[in-house]
This record gives sequence, structure tokens and C-alpha cells, in this order.
Amino acid sequence: IRRLIFMLVLSISLFFLGTMIIRLVKEYHSTENVVSRLNENIIDAENELMAEIEKFQKIDLHKKNNTIDFIERNCKNLFQSSQVEILIYKNDSLAYWTYNSFPAPVIKDSENFMSNIVKTGNGIYLVKQVKKEDFVIVGLKLIKFNFKYENEYLPASFTKDFKASSQVDISLKKNGYDIKNKEGKYLFSISYKSAYELSDWLLYLVFVLYLSSLLCFVSATFFAYMYFMRDFGDRWFLLITYVIDIILIRFVQHFYNFPSDLYQTKLFSPDYYASSAILPSLGDFLINAALLLQVTFLIFKYHNTLKLLR
Repeated sequence: IRRLIFMLVLSISLFFLGTMIIRLVKEYHSTENVVSRLNENIIDAENELMAEIEKFQKIDLHKKNNTIDFIERNCKNLFQSSQVEILIYKNDSLAYWTYNSFPAPVIKDSENFMSNIVKTGNGIYLVKQVKKEDFVIVGLKLIKFNFKYENEYLPASFTKDFKASSQVDISLKKNGYDIKNKEGKYLFSISYKSAYELSDWLLYLVFVLYLSSLLCFVSATFFAYMYFMRDFGDRWFLLITYVIDIILIRFVQHFYNFPSDLYQTKLFSPDYYASSAILPSLGDFLINAALLLQVTFLIFKYHNTLKLLR
């Protein structure tokens, strides 16, 4: 009976742990929470841009050699560490720049940097600019990569200072999920390309927790049969009814796609594996294989105990 109670408690605990992880992660990545975080991130980014711009306001930009030396000493790794780039225009002509990630126009006209958000072929940037005498200092901070094609070398993710999933899209049209600067001016809106999907490592963790919960429940069912049916019938009747019950439990779970959070993931999509109605996905295959192994293990491990039954 102790083994029965232990396995049952462990099964329930693992199930609730997996459920709580999914709930917390989905809540963290809900559109409303992403909007809240990005609004805070934007304010921090604006402050960071202004701090970098102020550094250039304090030096004499007319002294070319001194300015270039300042850039070499203070901005050499600025983009790599903070994804910030500074452009300095003199009389609308590009005079200095700290990095070459942003496709900066050589001649600045009235349409350049009119918006606080600039979308290019490689990224989406936050923009701040300050005029100093005959210079215009433009600060840009990369928010999200925006490559036409995606692979391991061309990501589509937000940069490290913006806490949002790569599954989030940025649009310059209002949709109700709007990001604003600290003055309350509209910058952009966000939306999910599709329903949020767990990252691979988190998906495998939750799957292991749910599968472990199911296997513990299968063990608890086996010990329950041994305890409650020891005076009811012989071992063959116990084994047959036990196997039938496990098949029924698995059928009901599969029919109702329980737990639904897990069945909505790509692990249970036929894209990876599908051979029949019994094995429609890789996740179902792994569950069936684990159940078969678990039942076989229990029967062989406790076969001597089963012999004591009538």
C-alpha cells in the first residue's frame, strides 16, 4: 500500500509541476505581458541612447582626429555589447559612424529618421536624434532582427535587451497591442505569428514530466490491483484486466488529447513522424513505447509475487 500511495502522490505532483510550468510560461509570453515588458524595455533603451548621444555632445565634433580617436576608444564594441550605433551628420552629410550594421544614408534628407522606429532589410531600430550646432547626432538601437530569410546565421529574434519571443511580430500599424515611448508616442504594435509554442528544451522537459506522471500512475494502478484483488481472482485475471485498463486509459487520453497543452505542441504534430491512427505522431509513439516497457517491467519484476495469487 505504501508503494501505491507513493506512486500516486508522485504521479499527481509531476502532473501539476508540468501543468504549472506551461501555465507560467504561457502567462509570461501572453501578448499583454509582452506589451508591458517591451514598453519598459523601450524606455530603458531610450535612456541608453540619450546617454550615448550626450557623450558626443560633450566633445568638439569639428576636430575630426579627436572625434575619430574618441570613437575608437569608446565605441569600438558598442554595437556588439549594446546593439547601439551612432551616426553623426554635418550639414546633412554623414561625417562619423560607430558601426556599419545600419545602412545609413550618406546624405540625410527631410525624410530620414522622421519616425522613432526605422525598419530596414536587416533589423528594426529605435531612433533618437539631437542637433548640436551644424551636426545632427543620431542614435539607433537594434530592437529585432528582420532578415528576409531565417537560419542559424540570420536570426529573427529580439535583441537581448528586449524581452520577447522570436515568435512575436512587429507591425507599424496599430492593433491594440501598442508599444509607446516614455512621452506616450506610438512606436509600433506586436502580434504573434501563430499560437505561442514552447521552446524545444522546455517542450522536452514538460513532456518528460507528463510522461513520468503517466508511468507513475500506471505503476500505482498495478500496485492497486495487487493490493485490492489479491483475494479476488488468480494472477491471469489480474494481468488481463490490468492490461485492458491501461489500454483504456491510453485510449481515453489519446481520444481527448489530454493534456491538451502538450498535444498542441509540435511533438504531437505529424510533421516529425506518423505511421497510423495508433501512432499519429512522435509523441504518441514515445508514450506507447514507454507504456509497453513499463508494463512489461512491472510484470517481470513482480512475477514471483503474482505467483502467490490464486
